[in-house]
Amino acid sequence: MKRDHSFLIIIAIVVSVLFFPAQLFATEIILKKGRTLEAKIIMITDKDIKVDLGGVEMTYVLDEVKSIHGMADINKTKLEELVKLGKKDVDEATAGPTRDEEKCTEGINILKKIEELDIPGMQADKDVVEALRDCKRHPESVPYIQKMLKKNAESAADAHMELGNVYRHDKTKEKEAVAEYEKAIQITGVTSTSTYQMGITYLAYEKYDKALPYFEKLLTMKPDRLKDSIRAQFFIGRCCFALGKYQEAVAAFQKVVDFPESKQKGDAYYGLSLSYKALGQSAKAAEYEQKAKENGSTPPRW
Repeated sequence: MKRDHSFLIIIAIVVSVLFFPAQLFATEIILKKGRTLEAKIIMITDKDIKVDLGGVEMTYVLDEVKSIHGMADINKTKLEELVKLGKKDVDEATAGPTRDEEKCTEGINILKKIEELDIPGMQADKDVVEALRDCKRHPESVPYIQKMLKKNAESAADAHMELGNVYRHDKTKEKEAVAEYEKAIQITGVTSTSTYQMGITYLAYEKYDKALPYFEKLLTMKPDRLKDSIRAQFFIGRCCFALGKYQEAVAAFQKVVDFPESKQKGDAYYGLSLSYKALGQSAKAAEYEQKAKENGSTPPRW
């Protein structure tokens, strides 16, 4: 009869967590003299590294260290440079009309490597979550979001917002998405970010009557970035069009195309075309459809 070892394996894992927590979540540090340490990093500077070695605090000069988590010649400045490099890769990968998935992966992997060091104060988990969000890899971010939730109130608020973003991209989780945003609002109060996310969530679920007030409110809140105001106007146009408020849609889309820096100008031209068509003004509809094509846009799916 074959013996089931699964229970024994579970017991072994529990014992290791209870009695060897530092080793379980430790980072491998190899000294130049050949010794290998499994320790929790407390702090790293440009000169030394402070670690928790089995409950004992130790400091090692970086000149004595061969590698940290497989990375040679690492110090605080170089870690910060690597974070910038990872973010730069993600920014460049997502800047164009199509994502460069290979470069996204490169940037994300750099940030994940830093996150695995688990250095207090670096917010590396947040960097990974933001990179995964920008690269549209939302489900992958959940373990890192869970880490953020266990930190301070500010980190928890950001985590609830990010978890809301994850749920928003699942067509079956509208209530969960809204609930996470509301948890963030309970911590920070109403912000332009939470207002935008609530609006975009209801828009994603085609609840245009619920989405519209959030985008209208956003315009009164003076968003930090000009592009957020432009996007709010665009989404106001979309909501108004869907609700049959075609004149209001025209006014909103027109404000978008009037912004020189608008990245949604082509889509807004299509919005104008569709709105004028609904108003029975076929000549203007054709004019704006042509402008949309000249801006390289394709007909929208709304």
